[in-house]
Amino acid sequence: MRQIPVNIYKLEELSKDVRHNVIMNWRGNNICYVTDEVVTEFITDNPVLDLDPEDVKYSVEGSQGDGACFDMALTTVPIRDMFLKDKSMDQLKRYINANKIEVTARTRRNAWANSYNHEKTRDIEVDWHIADSVDFVTARECESALAKLDKIITIWYRLKCRKLYQDLEDTYMDWMSTEQMVEDIESTDTEFYADGTVHMVIAGLHV
Repeated sequence: MRQIPVNIYKLEELSKDVRHNVIMNWRGNNICYVTDEVVTEFITDNPVLDLDPEDVKYSVEGSQGDGACFDMALTTVPIRDMFLKDKSMDQLKRYINANKIEVTARTRRNAWANSYNHEKTRDIEVDWHIADSVDFVTARECESALAKLDKIITIWYRLKCRKLYQDLEDTYMDWMSTEQMVEDIESTDTEFYADGTVHMVIAGLHV
């Protein structure tokens, strides 16, 4: 087997144009891993939402429809604990605690979702069931309180989406900086050929 000597280089040893191309390729190949970490942290910090990674949608590439959203479904107990804290909701809470009322809330895709991923691509749909044993007057009062949940949950949801998008955008912009790219490449001790191709050793062979 004939051996051909070749030169390998660290990033800083490459020519300016080749170094630029290496950084651009590195950035494009690894950005998904960086934003995935933000999504994972969001899911971990919000266990009550019971989200999977595929429930979270986002775009942070500088386009018109950039944003973030997530698909969720909430049941009675999380809704009670998260949104019925105002005293005006006390009566409704009592009947929920007595298992006389069940309420659910979920996101529903709207027409915006066909093109974008921001918080307004989802509407909040609230449904409830009031037991027949609840008297008519009390049932109407509870329905009046339940009707407010649509707006309350929508405001909460959109703020949640905006915070997620801000975290994603901040991470994306940090990652896009040349300084961050150089630091990341150097931390891996990656070596290159003169044309910027990554030098790898597989089973003792240099490829």
